[in-house]
Amino acid sequence: MRTITTIGVIMLIIGFLSSALGAFPLVDISASSAPIDEDTPFSTQLVEETSGKIGTMYSTIIEDIASFADNPDLALAQSRLDEMTVYAEDLATRTQLFANDLQQKLDVITTAPLAPTGLTAQANSGQVSLDWNDNVEPDMAFYNVYRSTTAGGPYSFYAAGVGTSTFVDAGVSSGTTYYYVVTAINTSEVESDSSNPASVTP
Repeated sequence: MRTITTIGVIMLIIGFLSSALGAFPLVDISASSAPIDEDTPFSTQLVEETSGKIGTMYSTIIEDIASFADNPDLALAQSRLDEMTVYAEDLATRTQLFANDLQQKLDVITTAPLAPTGLTAQANSGQVSLDWNDNVEPDMAFYNVYRSTTAGGPYSFYAAGVGTSTFVDAGVSSGTTYYYVVTAINTSEVESDSSNPASVTP
């Protein structure tokens, strides 16, 4: 009794949709492309193909629902459900592939360089010479220099885009102690943590 009632409800829903959409012939949605798995290369072609598959699956489901109103074949409906399940699983795999590729790209562009090390400061003839170890990351771009007159900071932004691991500060006053830190910036414009502090009194 429950089965008959359930089928009756389904047919009422299908009949309602049919009155709005009209009858359409069934469309073959069997997968026509090569299988997709975690080893499939990410490409623009794959994205475009997937977009087309999503559109085809959506429109086919609507067409099938409408056509079943005039041809209530439950065996055919089950076969279509099986096909669409396979189709959906394929799209889910593609979506995961896209997500993995996006995460890899985000990891690359959001990973900060290592903080510079070995910073030293030396007073010489009314100026301060800074020196530190080179950062060796392949995407290393430049350094920023920060300065303060208070031990431990806060440090103010002082020089940007320093292309080497040395810097000369000529804007100092005799008898004032200056405290410095430097940071590294990569080609994605991600900045590292601060280096060790260094101080000197010209």
